[in-house]
Amino acid sequence: MTATSPLPLDRELNKLWMTRCKSMKKLRIF
Repeated sequence: MTATSPLPLDRELNKLWMTRCKSMKKLRIF
């Protein structure tokens, strides 16, 4: 998938997803 113009919302969603993944991993480790 090639995006000609990156959207700020997409970037925010990606950041939130990354943080959520990290939190999930932390919870799993615990």
